[in-house]
Amino acid sequence: MDSELVPNSAFALVSALGSIGLLGAAEIMGEMFREHNDGSFLRMRILPRGTESWMFGKVLSFSVVNGFILVVVMSVGLLLFPDLRPASLADFLVLAASLVLSLVVLFPIGVALGSLVHSTLSLLVCLCLLCMLFFGAGTVSPISVFPKPLQWVTASTPIYWGAHAARSAVLPPELGSVEISGSFQPLIAFVVLTAWAVAGYIAAPRILRRSIRRETMGSVAAAREKIVSRGYA
Repeated sequence: MDSELVPNSAFALVSALGSIGLLGAAEIMGEMFREHNDGSFLRMRILPRGTESWMFGKVLSFSVVNGFILVVVMSVGLLLFPDLRPASLADFLVLAASLVLSLVVLFPIGVALGSLVHSTLSLLVCLCLLCMLFFGAGTVSPISVFPKPLQWVTASTPIYWGAHAARSAVLPPELGSVEISGSFQPLIAFVVLTAWAVAGYIAAPRILRRSIRRETMGSVAAAREKIVSRGYA
């Protein structure tokens, strides 16, 4: 990448904003692990429409907290790199849409992974997976520096396309040459992100319900016993 056009740090900042939903996904996974151990999931199982109410509450808190973080990071980024301001209203709308879609798409992914987390080890494995996807999706450095097989794997993820859409809104068009498509393709990015969002919100509640059905008083007691004896679940 030509650092004379845009500093590497600015490239990484824009890409990180486009994948800001990863932070929320990790947050949701941690909350679900804690609620699994304290019996919240067991209580959710016996409440009418407990899963739907939980999902609504988490979406609301997720949006507020991560929206605030997003505004703070964007404000600091514009102070450090004033040239990253969108050049037109259309670019601003593309940037805003990419940031919102990143949050929307990665929430159900966090719920799906969180449903699989039942121990400290599995939580660490899932967090490491998210970190690998983040660093491998061309967010810190252009995806073109990675081997071709890794490029195509990461190009199928919403993390890459969220960052891609954000970059297309504020970076010079010349930098599109480092993308896997050879140019910025915001329309393709939004199609991929929308498809991931639809699939995620269909699959995540079903995965969550299946996980909740396995919750029993015995499993909660066993988790608490592990915490008492070892200091962690």
